[in-house]
Amino acid sequence: METNIACSTMSHFIKQLIMEALKEFHNSAQSPYYSQDKESLKKTYSRNEVAQILGTSPNTVTKYIRQKKLHATVLNGVYYINHKELQKFLTPKTEKND
Repeated sequence: METNIACSTMSHFIKQLIMEALKEFHNSAQSPYYSQDKESLKKTYSRNEVAQILGTSPNTVTKYIRQKKLHATVLNGVYYINHKELQKFLTPKTEKND
């Protein structure tokens, strides 16, 4: 029982550290490709969470990221997708008629 509590506390601590690192990374990024909107950084999804939202596999989400259809941040080999980027991905693109 004690081990489960320690693991849970450690897991929460690690998740908090990762979120802080992501916020710092986004805030320091000079590229316009990275969001400076602090509100959008409040919710970040894992690759598996995005797969569940899209009703697809995590491998398909990775494919979208590699094809640059979906923007993600990679931290220690783990993909993180912020809410704003997921919204952009889900918004249908309109074609321009000349």
